[in-house]
Amino acid sequence: MTGIRWPLERSTPPLLLWRHTLDAGAGLALRALTLDEAFRPGTRSWTEVAFGRGGDVTGHADLPWDPRSAVRIVGTNVHVRGSIDRLDLNAAGDAARVSDYKTGAEPKNADRIVLGGGAELQRAIYALAASQLLPDMTRVVARLVFLGEDSPRAYRLPDVAAAIGEMATHVAAACALLDRGTALPGLDAREKWNEFRLALPAAATTYFQVKQSAFGRAFGGFSGVWASR
Repeated sequence: MTGIRWPLERSTPPLLLWRHTLDAGAGLALRALTLDEAFRPGTRSWTEVAFGRGGDVTGHADLPWDPRSAVRIVGTNVHVRGSIDRLDLNAAGDAARVSDYKTGAEPKNADRIVLGGGAELQRAIYALAASQLLPDMTRVVARLVFLGEDSPRAYRLPDVAAAIGEMATHVAAACALLDRGTALPGLDAREKWNEFRLALPAAATTYFQVKQSAFGRAFGGFSGVWASR
């Protein structure tokens, strides 16, 4: 159905490339759906489960929670919102598993990633959302799944509570910097996907070479977030 409706509503590439895109998407979906062993009876699964949306959200009667409910990073006034790639909930309703799917190749250090220098926060945020919105949970499993390999593997957070706590510590430190008026470009400011690159000088490489040591002093201990596992 997507292959038919999408071109009617949005721009698509030439037909041959579009068909290749659909075939690649189907392959990734098949890997995701056949990765796990059979579930116990009564287990329910959802995809793209919204959380923290606020306002009016329609079509959520079958979801495990109200997607409008707020999700707050503990110890801060920061609220997060988004959609969990996949949520599995056991029949008893006391254990949940959240999955963050990656379409790229598996990195060499996949088994050691926790927050990935701030680049892999989704898993911890998903776990935070499930923990807050499903208060009866006694266990939450959070995992990364790399679908770009022929035989994809899932990598669980070894300590979900510790990862959530570490994330909260970094966010609190960032809030403290902003409260003091320190709002400087971080490492991701140079990435092509960062929409705020437009605010950087034209010679960004030279700019960062000149300013990097000053940025480091201004960020202080917060700069450790980029060195985190």
